[in-house]
Amino acid sequence: MAPTAPAEPMLTPDRLRALLEASGFGSSMVVAPGRHVLSVGCSIVLQFGDEVVRDEAGVRQIKVKSSILINGDERRTDRVTRWEISRSLSAVADDERFGIALEADLLLGSVVPLEDRLLSSEEALCHLRQLIADLQATLRGLPVSDRLGEDARLPILRIEARFSGDIMVGRSGVVQAPANGRRPATPRTTAQRVRLGIATCDCLAEQVLPDILRAVRAVIGPDNRARIPLQHDADGSAWQQQVTLPETLQ
Repeated sequence: MAPTAPAEPMLTPDRLRALLEASGFGSSMVVAPGRHVLSVGCSIVLQFGDEVVRDEAGVRQIKVKSSILINGDERRTDRVTRWEISRSLSAVADDERFGIALEADLLLGSVVPLEDRLLSSEEALCHLRQLIADLQATLRGLPVSDRLGEDARLPILRIEARFSGDIMVGRSGVVQAPANGRRPATPRTTAQRVRLGIATCDCLAEQVLPDILRAVRAVIGPDNRARIPLQHDADGSAWQQQVTLPETLQ
């Protein structure tokens, strides 16, 4: 009898929790019993600008909300886990320090090959980085009028991306509300609000994505890491830093 090939490791809830912790995210999880129909592959929707408040200390807080799906190649799956993940960060725009509250709802399918998804996540994170850069370019092209003052709202910004196998598609832009059945007008805002949006994008691209990438590299390990070229920042520095992970990922 031929020896049985070892089962391919899966991205289990314990492994996902450890990876989130290594990326700086807090998380809570519940199991959704029964059979579920999920899209194949992974997807993310990210939006911010519609919830901007000041905390008790008067510090501006921008909420970034996201919906994430991580699934394998099977549409019908059981024991889906639902997650609420969060992370608090800070950024600076025009010498004003403000807070960024990142909140996400995440669905994890029960049959998600560990190596396949983590290896493909390298290219997915780079694709998200490009979508964020496109969003910043859109912000810089918005009409501004500083006469709007403090009453001006931050434009509502949105990123949508889907990944399945070698296919990656996505879009980013400003959410435009319909205007009485007419074509929506391009939103007007102030230069300061534009800089707030750009600084928020910088935080996502320069803090959140690299932290996730470092955790993924640590999970993949040195053997598989060599199969993927390092990604570089604009200044030529590679996204590479060793992190210590809990035993569940080792």
